[in-house]
Amino acid sequence: VVQGANNERVEVVGTTKDSKGTTVGLVGNDAGKGSVSSDNGASVSIATGDAEVAGLSDSAKSDINDLNNGKAPSEVIPNSGLEDYASVGGTRAIVSKNAAGQDVSANVTLYVDALTGKEVAVAYYDNNTGLWVVVKNVTFNASAKTVSFAVPGSCTVQVVAK
Repeated sequence: VVQGANNERVEVVGTTKDSKGTTVGLVGNDAGKGSVSSDNGASVSIATGDAEVAGLSDSAKSDINDLNNGKAPSEVIPNSGLEDYASVGGTRAIVSKNAAGQDVSANVTLYVDALTGKEVAVAYYDNNTGLWVVVKNVTFNASAKTVSFAVPGSCTVQVVAK
């Protein structure tokens, strides 16, 4: 449980800390084993380490490494409209599966302890299409340090802010 600046209580599950020192966790109903239940019944978790890039192309792995090593999001994902945005922490692999173990879309809320800024967006690498997608119509709660958005299934996300 995390308490926001305005005394909001946020249930955070499956927290991870990256090499930049940023803590990220999932917000929602604890489904056990570090996962939360999405509104559509999907089990959503965060994969870390080698599992974050397992099965991805060399190009995707390179992009993820570049983001995690401090390269600007607009350089890694050109023509994305992220020119004034900076990464908030490192990437996280979101795993979203139904009861049969299939990738499914889900609404995700992340707690990001270093989240500041007036505008927040999320870039995600869609494992199914092999493309980066930028989502600017996220729901951002500055005092609780949360950002909510939809994912198409399992993907790697980078939270960005300006």
